[in-house]
Amino acid sequence: AKGSRENDVQSKAADNRRRPVQVDCEMKLFPAFLLISFLWSSVGIVEAGEQTAISPDSGHSNQNQINEALKKGDVFLNAGVYEIDGPIYIYPDTKLTLDSDAIIRVWKWSSQWFFGRTGLINCVGSPKNIEISGGEIDGNCDELPSNYHSNDQDPHDCERAIFLIGSSNDYGENIYIHDIKIYDTFSDGIHVRFSNRVKIENVFESNCEHEGIYFCVVIDGLIYNCEIAGITSDNLRIENSKRIKVDTCLLYSYTGDHNNGAYKGGEAGIQIGDQGRSFGVGSDKPVHTSDIEVCNTTFANNGRTAVALDIAGKEPSDNVYFHDNRFIGASELETMGIPVEGFDFGNMPTKEMSEKVFSSIFDILDRNFSFRYLNRETKINASVDITDYNNSYNPHSLVYVNGTGITCVKYEYDGRSTTRYFTIYEGNTTAETTLWEGDLQHKGEALFLEGNFDESKLSVTCYNSKGYQKITNFNVTEVTDDSGLVLNPALWSFVGTLAILGISIFRNLRRFIRW
Repeated sequence: AKGSRENDVQSKAADNRRRPVQVDCEMKLFPAFLLISFLWSSVGIVEAGEQTAISPDSGHSNQNQINEALKKGDVFLNAGVYEIDGPIYIYPDTKLTLDSDAIIRVWKWSSQWFFGRTGLINCVGSPKNIEISGGEIDGNCDELPSNYHSNDQDPHDCERAIFLIGSSNDYGENIYIHDIKIYDTFSDGIHVRFSNRVKIENVFESNCEHEGIYFCVVIDGLIYNCEIAGITSDNLRIENSKRIKVDTCLLYSYTGDHNNGAYKGGEAGIQIGDQGRSFGVGSDKPVHTSDIEVCNTTFANNGRTAVALDIAGKEPSDNVYFHDNRFIGASELETMGIPVEGFDFGNMPTKEMSEKVFSSIFDILDRNFSFRYLNRETKINASVDITDYNNSYNPHSLVYVNGTGITCVKYEYDGRSTTRYFTIYEGNTTAETTLWEGDLQHKGEALFLEGNFDESKLSVTCYNSKGYQKITNFNVTEVTDDSGLVLNPALWSFVGTLAILGISIFRNLRRFIRW
């Protein structure tokens, strides 16, 4: 994997945008059963039931009201900060949904270390049919004592944000975690153990000081479109699991040092293999790591290595397939002003810093024309204006797309398509066109469509580095002639010009003849 730097990260999402959220990569020699095993992930997991909406109280024990509500069923957290000094417990067949402006935050004076089998969010019993989404989870570790990162048993056992554990005789199943931000925790961002069918999607993580996303004995899992800025440990870890797909993720690592609870430069982009006991903790697992696919993923500044495969010396993993990935080294990041080193417990990277890092890495990809068109709907500021010249002698239409931050536009009309690519400059604005490519014609800045215009045949999709948006509202201006007239109205100006010219010629001839 370390020698795969020539691979590119170009995504084929532009051609797959009508497919389900999960992007099906080209399988080549990879077994078809892995692709089939992911079909379940294109639909929702937990059916919506009775939902209780709550708002934060003024205290620091908001976990109490959240837990009482979760006993009754699905819970929606309204906008606000929910300070907690104890764990939250979700039940099987339950949804916990956060408003986009809701934050679950560990109280800075909390005496609860959240260690052992207790995370910030846990499941009562085996985690079955659980969905957690939206908002943010703030471990607030920069406000807590540094010795919280360790305890007598395990130096990475404090403050797992989402910790869902089945058992060898009672596996969890159907777990869906998506569209959530997790940051500043002493340990794992998301840790799932002994579970079937686990989907992690559209997750942002920053400064989770052990594994970003940790699968331990997971069967049939998908990690899709996640941005992980880890520190001193792995961004992704797949241990004793099988049929796992990692697709279209961005994995970046801060170097940090041992004050964060791990060795300086000890982080990997992804660790895959059978682990068993680690540093005297844990036990041998009943599943052998096999059938793992990693594609369309960017690895950036991964300290120890981008890919750590079978480093525990156990039996080698079976059928691990890497393709269409991109690797960016520290020197390339530093030239972009992206921070790499100098972080420790007294100087932690912030969530905002990680967001800027991801944005800068996308800039690198764009500048190299390695466009990363994600199969993910996003909000793009764009509009479509159409001038329809609806006449009997030369019907045609001109299609204009206006907007900011657009990297390309794909036009589809009556079975044919054309893509227009833009150059992007500072300020997130579009500039000159660099390329039109496809079967349809263009005229200047507009798509040119011959014949009578049929709006139902036109599809316009805009892309940027975050995803795509299909524009469904067209502003159509129709320019028509008067079909009741025998002559084309446009000819009247021509006839008038001829008349004036004829009169002028006639007068000049008369002067010549008289002379």
